[in-house]
Amino acid sequence: MPRFATLAVILLLLGGCAQKKACIVDPDHDREYTTALEYKDFREIAAKVNDELLRNAWRLQPGAVLAIGTVINDTCCHFSTDLVTDKITEALTNSRKISVSSAVAPPRAGTEQLLRALRSIRGDTEFNPAAIPGTGTLAAPDLALSGKIIQRNIRRDNGGLQIEYHYLFTLINLHTGLQLCQPSGVIVKAITQDRPAW
Repeated sequence: MPRFATLAVILLLLGGCAQKKACIVDPDHDREYTTALEYKDFREIAAKVNDELLRNAWRLQPGAVLAIGTVINDTCCHFSTDLVTDKITEALTNSRKISVSSAVAPPRAGTEQLLRALRSIRGDTEFNPAAIPGTGTLAAPDLALSGKIIQRNIRRDNGGLQIEYHYLFTLINLHTGLQLCQPSGVIVKAITQDRPAW
């Protein structure tokens, strides 16, 4: 085989290997999309829920405390809904219009267990009693936010598949039980019939 032909084959093989290497994706400039929910979708859901909550903040008393309840993942995608609720918590905390409670919340990163553990050592002489919170110091929530993310698969006229991810959240006043707002929306993705969905 001529030398230049051998070199060409080696370059093609190396080029093929190079294309299969993993790479770092810049989240701010990523234009690729997936059929499953991904980080761009989680950001979009959290941003839209936050916009709706903050638009309704005028209906809340100053210093309102929010507890984030359960958000159910009713899709075939395996992900923790903390990917959405953590972004909601961060934005609300930064807004300084609504405080978010970790004292009354579903079990998550262990924050609520630490709150309880700290209070369980009252009376233990090994600890400085002045450094341990007294009774009646936890802020009870005034509001609760819960939600659900639902998936629907629909066959399109062209034989492709349309995948809808509906997100439905509800904000209620815990004192009255009244619903204050219901942030909701849908993320729609579609693929042609010749491509696998997952």
